[in-house]
Amino acid sequence: IKSFDIKIIKFLQKNLKTLKADIVDKSCINGFGDIRKLSAQIAESRNISLCFRTTTSLKKNGEYMLFPNLDLIIENLWKQWNNVFPNTSFEDDDLLDLLKRKTYISSYDLKSSCFKMKGSNVKGFYGKIIVTNKLSPPLKEILAALLIFSQYNGIGIKNALGMGKTTVVVTR
Repeated sequence: IKSFDIKIIKFLQKNLKTLKADIVDKSCINGFGDIRKLSAQIAESRNISLCFRTTTSLKKNGEYMLFPNLDLIIENLWKQWNNVFPNTSFEDDDLLDLLKRKTYISSYDLKSSCFKMKGSNVKGFYGKIIVTNKLSPPLKEILAALLIFSQYNGIGIKNALGMGKTTVVVTR
């Protein structure tokens, strides 16, 4: 095991067992216990199905993205995790870069859609993507935890208005 992997394992042992949800709605706290349990199960799979149940949109350089960009999805979840769990935040930019480099969309079934709001339309997409990775087991667990977290927090913009709702399913 590389020293980098040992750092990740120690981080997981310390932080994924003691998630703090001080900022999160108390009705969701039981669900956050599922993150620990499900991330270990999902991490065993190389492929994870990420289903976008409502219109989802990401912004890059001030423009709405019509298609999912996995780098932006991972960065978005990374930032949201750090905002919700400041005591167990991910702070290693090398880890973020590694997650992005070793993870890709291997399949998709998407449709474009618009989210109407205050007289304007936000372009986005819904459907599903298959996320495939070539990560070591500890990094797979971090990726799985971030994707499971998306079920509680959403992905992309306007989550409070109902955009970016997701479901994560293991695909073999």
